Amino acid sequence: MLLRYYNTLTQALFNQYGNRKEQGIISFFYDVEEKAFLPIPPDTEHADFVSKIFHIEKNSLKFDERPKRLIPIIIKMDENFNVSKILIGVSGLEIGYGVRHSKKDLVRAKRMTVKFVKYGEFKIKKPLYLKLEKKYSQN
Repeated sequence: MLLRYYNTLTQALFNQYGNRKEQGIISFFYDVEEKAFLPIPPDTEHADFVSKIFHIEKNSLKFDERPKRLIPIIIKMDENFNVSKILIGVSGLEIGYGVRHSKKDLVRAKRMTVKFVKYGEFKIKKPLYLKLEKKYSQN
């Protein structure tokens, strides 16, 4: 599977990967090794995507070190296509399959996500709802 990484949130990226599960949602993984964002296809669950790219069974995800490098990012646009909410560090991968990330990687993902949006093509709604979920961290 060919993976393509991105460094800014663009309209073209939203057109291809946006409206995931509901209108205005786009999801990514921030890959701490690649230092870039990997979009999740609109019709694919986080765990299925990770299972496919690493060629591992979903029930083995929490025992494999590789998924820990992928921090989930969910971005919500309002009705005017302004970035209104960002949720970092939680998806079905963490909730259902026990994958955990280091707090250091979560904080890095938050910092890079802010840049990803700030230097992208969308305006940011003020105040922006930005949440880093540490509930699923490993330390």
